[in-house]
Amino acid sequence: MRQRPHLSPGVLAALLVAALSSSASAQTGRVGGTVKDESGQPIKGATITAENPNASPNSFTATTDDKGRFSIIGLKSGQWSFTAQAPSFGPESGRLNVSTIGAPNGLARWKSPNAKLEDLANAPGLPSLTSDLALAFSEDRSGNIWIGFSTGLARYHQGSFTFFNTKDGLPPGGIQSAFQDHNGRMWFGSLRSGLIRIDDPAAARPVFVNYTTAQGLSSNATGVITEDLRGRIYVGTGRGLDQLDPETGHVRHFTTADGLVAIATMSRSRRSPSYKAIF
Repeated sequence: MRQRPHLSPGVLAALLVAALSSSASAQTGRVGGTVKDESGQPIKGATITAENPNASPNSFTATTDDKGRFSIIGLKSGQWSFTAQAPSFGPESGRLNVSTIGAPNGLARWKSPNAKLEDLANAPGLPSLTSDLALAFSEDRSGNIWIGFSTGLARYHQGSFTFFNTKDGLPPGGIQSAFQDHNGRMWFGSLRSGLIRIDDPAAARPVFVNYTTAQGLSSNATGVITEDLRGRIYVGTGRGLDQLDPETGHVRHFTTADGLVAIATMSRSRRSPSYKAIF
């Protein structure tokens, strides 16, 4: 009997992201999430297809990473059909209304298998989406969903949100990326405060460990995050790519002098199938 993959009920999909153009007609949105099987295990290599015959381009495809995560950007406003498929699994389909940045912003939770959206824009514990925006999403080992906002960090646990900001020890600046390493630690990229680490994501009051230029980073504006098989963290910054060894605190910078392409490091990095390289 074939199982059906599904978008994890605990995963929150970002329907609104930063506009890529100052023209309202050219604004685009992003949808992200996690694909899991019926037992809750992430499915690696699942294919997510987004289709909208009234948009141009009218089709996008993404593949899940080793933690079942995917992200699709460039979606124009409108109703999109999403299908998740994987070998030995039956397809799972549904529809989402994707909106781009404007008034108001929004946040919704994809509820499978009912293929419905739960509007969370006014959920208790979240900042006002009139002036704030969800920028990054990740899931920890306990199944909690972490959402980076322009003004802080939210944790979704058992149906409710807890919001952390500077009053809770979170360094200032919007959180624009999130990553869970092999030890279960959570890492966050900040627009102003470098790299932020949480060793115990399930703690009622998480402790935020901060890495900035004072600790050796090339910039305090950080973006995408990944790790290699030795547990070293890589983070894209406005000045190149930094490699951080969490055990020693040593930071190594990679720039154009090392062969790095002279563009902003903005794409999500991941390990190759052979586990010998990261991209």
